[in-house]
Formats: sequence, structure tokens, C-alpha cells
Amino acid sequence: MLAGFDEDLAEQINQVSNRIRGLLTHIHPALERAIGPNLSHPAGLDLLQRHPTPSAMQAAGRRRLETRLVKLAPRLAGRLATSIVAALKEQTVVVAGTAAAGQVLPRFGRAISDTAPPTR
Repeated sequence: MLAGFDEDLAEQINQVSNRIRGLLTHIHPALERAIGPNLSHPAGLDLLQRHPTPSAMQAAGRRRLETRLVKLAPRLAGRLATSIVAALKEQTVVVAGTAAAGQVLPRFGRAISDTAPPTR
């Protein structure tokens, strides 16, 4: 029974992670390339919950992004903040649906955070 439960949780996490990556690919492909590989890390999820849209991340700036990331990922923070800022500079067009994605992305991030087993 527990093995089946673990499989269900892993499947749900994978499904929600894929939905996040799909949304990010739709609204800002370069940002997905920067954040997507770090969705399994609590820092990446926390960032999407705090700054869910490219404009919110742009407004926060590199220093604030790094400060937020360093709490959950001290070694990853500088590198990830730099790649996010570089990704934000690659796209100047705001895609239709970005605001709606900004409402959904924090919920998806919370869903993964609540479902994922605690890290050690």
C-alpha cells in the first residue's frame, strides 16, 4: 500500500512539474530553460511562488532574487539568479496569458512543495 502511495505522489509531482514547465515554455522559453531544471529544488519552487511572472522577477532584480534563493540554496543562488536575469533579457515581448499564468504558477509550486517529501 505504501509503495503505491509513493508512486502516486511521484506521479503527481511529475505531472505538476511538467505543467509548470509547459506554462513557462509558453510564456517565456528562456526563463523555463533557467528555472526548469531546478523545479525539483525547494528554492526554484519558492521563487515561482514569490515571483511567478517574468515581470515580477524583473522588478525584483538580481540582488533580491539571489537573496531569496540563498535561504534555500546557498550554493545555487548566485548562479541561478544570474541565469534568470540573463533569460529575462532574452525576451522583450509579453505573451498573452502571462498574467493568468502568474496566478496559476504559485499554486502549482505550492502543490509540489506540499506533496514532495521533505529534503534532508
